[in-house]
Amino acid sequence: MEIIHEPPYSWQDLELIVAKILNQCGFDAERGKQISTVRGTVDIDVFAKDNNSTPSSEYLIECKYWNTDIPQTVIHSFRTVVNDYGSQHGLIIAKKGFQSGAYEAANNTNIQLLSWNEFLSLFEKRWLQNRIRSIHHTAKPLHIYTDPLDVSDYLDTLTKSEISQYQKLCKEYIGYSIYSHKITFGEIASMSLSHKEQIDNIIQTAQKHFDDYSFNNYTDFFELIEQKCLEGIQLFEELFKNTDAILHVQKYS
Repeated sequence: MEIIHEPPYSWQDLELIVAKILNQCGFDAERGKQISTVRGTVDIDVFAKDNNSTPSSEYLIECKYWNTDIPQTVIHSFRTVVNDYGSQHGLIIAKKGFQSGAYEAANNTNIQLLSWNEFLSLFEKRWLQNRIRSIHHTAKPLHIYTDPLDVSDYLDTLTKSEISQYQKLCKEYIGYSIYSHKITFGEIASMSLSHKEQIDNIIQTAQKHFDDYSFNNYTDFFELIEQKCLEGIQLFEELFKNTDAILHVQKYS
């Protein structure tokens, strides 16, 4: 399974998705940034800063949605920009590919030439780790709300109608709570192939329970789980608004 299933459909889409994926990896990424170099200002397709590395590092990224292979002249020009700016990394992501001379021009430099799939593979491990940690944090309140034992003191203060509403919400959102827990169990400290396969198996199992949805990539699954967790939390908070349950959940989330 991949981060996303469909490749970008335009040069704008390529830039937007690259920036989005890097932001989800924990970078500070922005599209269409103008930078200042020793030779003047230059427009960069995607600029990304990695504040989680020590020391922090910066990436200059060119997105080439060309129907022809990228020639070495493009690499020479981009290499000059990367060096003039002093960036640690330069990435060129091409829709089609690169001419042989392009690879020679990138040898022994800090420039990487990537196809779309190579870009996804390069950042997949970090993307998975960061997205799973994000889901882990987002879903914690839902785990508490959907466990009657965790909110038993506050259930006693609800009316019969509100108890019925609570049971209905639990039934509707318990599946999302369970699968958010399965996918984030223990939080990933390191990613291995076996763990990736475990994630794939969990998503395939979830597919059987969520008949209305189709998961052929990680993004669709994670976005659904995150959306439903936030949706459920909001509804539980509305139900418990006249109690101290929200403070209790915040304390243990």
